[in-house]
Amino acid sequence: MSSGEVNKKRLTGTNDMISKVGLDNSSARWVKENSILIALAGQGKTRGIVAVNEVQLTTNQSIAAIEPDETLYYEFVFQNLGNRYDELRMSSSGDGTRGGLNKKILSDLKIKTPSYEEQTKIGIFFKQLDNLITLHQRKYVYNNE
Repeated sequence: MSSGEVNKKRLTGTNDMISKVGLDNSSARWVKENSILIALAGQGKTRGIVAVNEVQLTTNQSIAAIEPDETLYYEFVFQNLGNRYDELRMSSSGDGTRGGLNKKILSDLKIKTPSYEEQTKIGIFFKQLDNLITLHQRKYVYNNE
């Protein structure tokens, strides 16, 4: 995936593909399904945008991937970090408008987590809310064309 694809928020595929030879001769790496992806660079809005991949994919060094362990529900982490865009931007190296995020900055982030069961309930609730908002946005666009 390219870094601009984080704007999709939920990746069910990518616009670009990489060949086996390309993968073997690049800095791209495999990212497990249901990982949280964070754009590390970009002077526009891209830096700090958080997405989740619903399929296994490859990405390059401009994207950080958090692969939650069994104590973290991926949707909870995605929703938490997705709502911290301004904080991520301001913690970037530089003055908040230039510069970039890095793995050190991201590894220092704290996420207060309830039990896994509660994380799951919260994550599912907000995913359903996101889906409902998307549905209404599509209806609005369709009705106003």
